[in-house]
Amino acid sequence: MRPNFHDLYRLLGSMRFAVGILVVVAIAASIGSVVPQNAGLAAYVSSYGESLASLLAFLGLTDVYHTVWFAALLVIMAMSTGICVIRNGVPMVRQMRDPQDHVNRRFVAGMPARTALEHADGEALLAEVSPLLRRARYRTAVRRHDNGALLIAARRGGSRRLGYLFTHTAIVLITVAAFLNSDIALRARVALGLSQIETRSLSVGKVPAESKLANDTLSYRGQVTLSEGEDASHAIVAMGDGYLVQSLPFSVHLRRFHIVRYANGQPRDFVSELEVRRPGHAPTQHALRVNHPLVVDGVTLYQSGFADGGSTLRLATLSRDGSTTPLEATVGNDVPVLVGDAPWTFEATDLRLENVQGAGEAAGGGTLSRFLRGHGPAGTDAADLGPSLEYQLRDPSGQARAMVTYLQPLTFEGVRYRVSGVRRADGGGFDYVRVPVDADGGTATFEHFEARLRNAEARVAATHDALQSKDSAALAARALEAFTKDGLRGIDALVKASVPEAEQAGATALLIGLVARTTPVLAGLTGAPDLGQIQRLLAAHDDLATLDAPLWVLGGTFDKRNASGLQVARQGGDGLLTLSLLMLAVGVCLQYMVRERRFWLWWDPASRTAVAGLRAHRKIPGLDEELSGLLSPLPARPGTARPAPLPFLESSCAR
Repeated sequence: MRPNFHDLYRLLGSMRFAVGILVVVAIAASIGSVVPQNAGLAAYVSSYGESLASLLAFLGLTDVYHTVWFAALLVIMAMSTGICVIRNGVPMVRQMRDPQDHVNRRFVAGMPARTALEHADGEALLAEVSPLLRRARYRTAVRRHDNGALLIAARRGGSRRLGYLFTHTAIVLITVAAFLNSDIALRARVALGLSQIETRSLSVGKVPAESKLANDTLSYRGQVTLSEGEDASHAIVAMGDGYLVQSLPFSVHLRRFHIVRYANGQPRDFVSELEVRRPGHAPTQHALRVNHPLVVDGVTLYQSGFADGGSTLRLATLSRDGSTTPLEATVGNDVPVLVGDAPWTFEATDLRLENVQGAGEAAGGGTLSRFLRGHGPAGTDAADLGPSLEYQLRDPSGQARAMVTYLQPLTFEGVRYRVSGVRRADGGGFDYVRVPVDADGGTATFEHFEARLRNAEARVAATHDALQSKDSAALAARALEAFTKDGLRGIDALVKASVPEAEQAGATALLIGLVARTTPVLAGLTGAPDLGQIQRLLAAHDDLATLDAPLWVLGGTFDKRNASGLQVARQGGDGLLTLSLLMLAVGVCLQYMVRERRFWLWWDPASRTAVAGLRAHRKIPGLDEELSGLLSPLPARPGTARPAPLPFLESSCAR
């Protein structure tokens, strides 16, 4: 057992293993850049296919940085680096402090850079060399031997070895800080049964105590959604398939949320005006912006999103039977509505005050982009389509249809319309309905037309009023019935079912003409017929019949209430992380900016000559010139040579 542990210790502390595990961690981390993280199963199936998407999810490659195997790699890397520091730290410190003044002449003569000089007096030579070494920031040690020989040992740049220790220690500390800042402690609490994930949609007051976290939680990252005028002292921490509730050491009150925009209408900044209330302190006012977080009692608040906070809506709706009814709703709440005799649910999901879009990027592509003309500022491609309401209509079986209505009229080719859309079945965009607007901004004419068109008796009466011939009136009544149910598709089906193929084109034109002649009567139009208005009324009904939504919002008023999404985070390892990053920066600077040098000079009293040598931490060019420059200020004496290489020592040094 002991030899095995020793072998494992040596393996973890080896340089080859350290480099290998570093490469493995780098490859694993790069997967997070290649494969989109936390994109949802549908996105992976769409991009990679069902089989490969399942394999990616099984291996954890869709959330690499939170997998057990990636955490294990980091732990092994930190252990390997830590063992390297432990094994090499003490020897390095010893080497830094060791003057290495126990060497002999042969050792000095074997230095990569060496030179010889003649000097009659060793003490005088020491007096001349010592100032040169001090000026070059060398630390000097002198050893005198019994035979009169003199050794000068000097060193500088020993802090470079501290750089090695700082750098590698910083890697270990950064890993520890990363674990402290992660949710590993919360996951451990859940795994040990100390906390229980809540999966139900409950108010904070009804969440059980085992799903709540205390103020002293070391690290967490949660979400707070505040409507204007509301307070919050808890955050929702997503965990697994549910959440935990984290208590905050303060409460936050949202006074106002607003969006700052550029001149062209595009958003420039999102601002939450907050009031922070701490026990025992006076309330403080803050403006929280994107990329400008707020730190309160060690908890950092970020501006992360916005939504509707429960705006009040007063709407006018049009049912598929042609009846119009008022509807009061609140964004975020459900309202039961009757469609025919079936109980449906109206769900207002979002109210947007501005819809700034470019002509080429409007929702629904080219359909809605046609309405952008004349809505944008002069000289810009952007247009503000005004407020819009997004809502869902849910049938008795629970199936929902997503819809949108623009609450102010949009202009197309000089004509104003109320525009609503229903999302396509494939989820790719919206198909839109254009309801023509009267001069007063309302849609009374179209509502009247729809109500009478859906009434069989009113249709028959309109045909008799508009057409003199009984046969024409009867034919028009059949055409109106088909048009009421299915729009132009209904007329086309009627023609194909009752007219020979060669005569179908003429029959279609005849029936559409009869429908158009009865339209002014159905719509209650007076005066000379306006063909353009008739065409717009018929086109609007055709759109309604084609899309077949159970209920349409034609317009309405509202009282806007914003909500702000705040991310709150506490990172217990931030102090350690700051220290480790500082150590890493200092360590890198020491390693790359400090030059480590060892200098020795041996003076022999018998030959009255001295041998000097210089060594660096690694083989570098120019070391001979550096040694010559170091000793060049020595004064020349009669019978004394300037420092020069030692040709007579080459043979002995080669050994």
